[in-house]
Amino acid sequence: NAIVTRLIYVFVTQGCCSFASYFFGRVACLTLIQRESYTFPTVLVTPVIASFSAALANVVNLDYYVDFNNIPLGVTDIGLLRGYWSGIVLVGLLLGWASLVILTVFIWSPHQNRLERTEVLFIKALYGGPLIDQVLMLNRRQFEKQFSDKQKKEMDKIEKSKNEEGRKSSSRSMRRRSSRRLTMSANHKFTPQLFLCATMWHETEQEMTQILTSLMRLDKDQGSRREKSQTDPDYYNFQVHVMFDDAMERPKGTTDIKTNEYVQQLCRLIPLAANKVDLGTGYNLPPPVIYPTPYGGRLEFILPHGNLMVVHLKDKEKIRHRKRWSQCMYMYYILGYLQATKKAYKLDDVFLLALDGDVDFQPNAVLLLLDRMKRNPDVGAACGRIHPTGSGPVVWFQKFEYAVGHWLQKTAEHVLGCVLCSPGCFSMFRASALVDVNVINMYTTKASKALHYVQWDQGEDRWLCTLLLKQGWRIEYSAASDSFTFAPEEFKEFYNQRRRWGPSTMANIFDILIDAKLTVKNNVYISWGYVSYQIGLMISSILGPATVVMIVQGAYQYVFSWSAAVSLVVSLIPVIIFIILCYTTSADTQVAVAGILTIMYALVMMAVIVGVVGAMATNSILDPNNLFMIMLVGLYAITGIVHPQEMMCLIHGVLYYLCVPSAFIFLMVYSLTNMNNVSWGTRENKTDAPSGPDASAQALEEVAKQQGKSFQLGPSGSIYDGPTSSNGYYSCGLGNMCQCALCITPQPAYAPVPTNVVQAAPQRRKTEIQRRVTRHARESMFRKYSMAKAQQITDIDNLSLTLQDDYYSDEDDFYDDDEDDVGMDRLEEEGEEMLYWLIDGSLEDGVIEYLDNDERDFWKYMIQVYLHPIDENKDEKKKIQNDLRDLRNKMTGAYFLANALWLVLNFALQLTITDISISFWINGMLMIDNKEFFYNVIFYNHQIFQVNPVSFFFLLFFLVILLIQFTCMLAHRL
Repeated sequence: NAIVTRLIYVFVTQGCCSFASYFFGRVACLTLIQRESYTFPTVLVTPVIASFSAALANVVNLDYYVDFNNIPLGVTDIGLLRGYWSGIVLVGLLLGWASLVILTVFIWSPHQNRLERTEVLFIKALYGGPLIDQVLMLNRRQFEKQFSDKQKKEMDKIEKSKNEEGRKSSSRSMRRRSSRRLTMSANHKFTPQLFLCATMWHETEQEMTQILTSLMRLDKDQGSRREKSQTDPDYYNFQVHVMFDDAMERPKGTTDIKTNEYVQQLCRLIPLAANKVDLGTGYNLPPPVIYPTPYGGRLEFILPHGNLMVVHLKDKEKIRHRKRWSQCMYMYYILGYLQATKKAYKLDDVFLLALDGDVDFQPNAVLLLLDRMKRNPDVGAACGRIHPTGSGPVVWFQKFEYAVGHWLQKTAEHVLGCVLCSPGCFSMFRASALVDVNVINMYTTKASKALHYVQWDQGEDRWLCTLLLKQGWRIEYSAASDSFTFAPEEFKEFYNQRRRWGPSTMANIFDILIDAKLTVKNNVYISWGYVSYQIGLMISSILGPATVVMIVQGAYQYVFSWSAAVSLVVSLIPVIIFIILCYTTSADTQVAVAGILTIMYALVMMAVIVGVVGAMATNSILDPNNLFMIMLVGLYAITGIVHPQEMMCLIHGVLYYLCVPSAFIFLMVYSLTNMNNVSWGTRENKTDAPSGPDASAQALEEVAKQQGKSFQLGPSGSIYDGPTSSNGYYSCGLGNMCQCALCITPQPAYAPVPTNVVQAAPQRRKTEIQRRVTRHARESMFRKYSMAKAQQITDIDNLSLTLQDDYYSDEDDFYDDDEDDVGMDRLEEEGEEMLYWLIDGSLEDGVIEYLDNDERDFWKYMIQVYLHPIDENKDEKKKIQNDLRDLRNKMTGAYFLANALWLVLNFALQLTITDISISFWINGMLMIDNKEFFYNVIFYNHQIFQVNPVSFFFLLFFLVILLIQFTCMLAHRL
């Protein structure tokens, strides 16, 4: 038995080590560290082990292991015999090792691409455990490029034969499945065309600076790669398109149109952000080129390293506003006009990076998402790790929530099937996926039913992903692609945000589950097992409120020694009162009551902790409930440990635990009972636009008041917290009489960096819109400007200076009597568009240019067919409100009924636990030392634990789900 046990240990250890060696060796090849982490260890493992064995032989008596009775050549001297055998072994090892190193010398100079597929890296995907180092060296493929070319030719030959025979499949999933083998092994060299598409509205100065700084970093990174564009595998081109909602305003008492303070703030912060990333470059930026458009206006900036940034100013009276319609706007413009009409780019080379107006990211995060797209052509979207930023308890709660959601849920979806939602704050989409059937054309459909308003308008990002999944595209998650976005800091704002997300999430998941048969058929990455996993998650989320109520009931029973009935009534009364308030009172009242109940139930959860600790102390640790709590805490702790850079999020788990009743009861009740409210809920402050010379300052002060902090205007007109003499981020006091700075932090990130660049006083253009411009000036200006747009420039700094020189040179020569060949009908049409905003504020130094007729006709068609402002009459609006209210009543009725049934079932089984229960017998041993008779008395006792069968199976089910997510997390992490 001892020999068998030792052999088992040896085989298990050898198997685990061999698998680990193969796995991590493959990872080393994938991540292009083959020489350091693959070749070097496999080559040195034999001499190192041999030296270790030789050293061990001097310590251990070899007579026990070697039969010296078999004496070769008649040698009788034991010392000579030992040297003889040692020499033979040494020479054999040296010859074998040298021959292996010579045969596999090619592994020192790998030539594979990053994230190459296993079939390209190794001749056989299998490995031999007993001789793992030799297998890794000999199994490595030497000629990756030749293999890739051969594989590509074979696949092209197969596709050609299918086309000739007319047997090409009409199924998109089958076509993509056959092409997936060519991923990364086809040696397809192309330059990705990235379009960074951001949506903005009422972002603060700090939020705008955050995204602008990220864009400037990407501009600098792309510019540094331009000289080696032919050899750099990560080279890319990019443009920035910002969709600015409600950019125009009409001051009170006037009929003029002007850009609001947020647009002026953006124009002012662009050079500051450029100067922050690269000192001095921000002051060399030329003024924007201004385009009047049918939807409002357009500003085109040339970034310091020659990339183009286009800001689309949307007038809500001319074009449909809100985020979903901004996304439709840039999708159709890039994929419908630039790519399809103008043939500016190949569709397969175009990728769209969706951004929010406050996101912060590094260039490496973009490249990691782009790697996902390159590696698998079936990937229609990819998202990264979102980190919420901000301060306060509400943000701390979200930090842990986001961490667990990404650590466990996102990774499980990625490993088992597909990620269900790619957040719009930082996600990359493949252009060919968006133009697929029933994706972008369905995405532009106007909501006509109550369910559409909830599923489509309240969670546009998740709905777009639902459309992609149904068409067979894969959505992946990259844990290393980090981005940061501001999270709600106020309790009310947080509840309003989740009021939109909660019902929309449930509606989209139900949509996939109802059409599961079609989804599984179209999408080769989604199986019935994955559908079953999602059904289990949906059931657990629906029954969450009743489960938390039972946890609270158990705490009351243990701490106050109440009966089960009394504990249940006491735990249900606040929930029932809150449900009634949600049906009868305003949203502000509901949020206020939810805040009070959150604090009260946080104290109750402290009692739950006492109950759990007390149960562990009185009962055996093998009690099923105790085992579940120990495993739950242990799995979360290990999950945080394997994410060392984010391990501090575990600290916020304490606050998350205290707020479990608020998140699973009151937030869910608030979200579902307010399903009929389809307003955005955050930043929807409607104020009259100030007018006059101090309009900008008044607007900034108004924004500061809405932030709930003590803000002041700095010497340059910017907002910062506290007086100018301090760096405090928060301040309090009595106006300018007394100020106290709290939470001292460095200067705001958006403060301008001092520079020695001397700026010349700008020369203003004429304060009227004219088309008369000399042919020489126009050609000189826009020839260079077109070069920047095409990204074919070589001297960016000289270009920026030349642009300014050409623009500000001899104003008298800039205008003459030459007329542009523009039709009179278009002149009259533009004259009626009230283009006074072109000569206002920060835009007064820009150059005015006009769209060509094709693009203008494109926008007019888009507005007429898809993006015309929604004009709902009173009857239609009332009908939609009634339909939303009916939908709310049906959904909440079914939701509360399911929780009530679950609660009653568990309570009934709790009362009859002596008759209907699952019993666990645990053997124990008690030893008593009897000093009087000098012997020990041993008593055997048995502990019996009776568990509610329904609760036990629910805990078991939840534990299985958690173990699945934990295993998938480890697989994704490795």
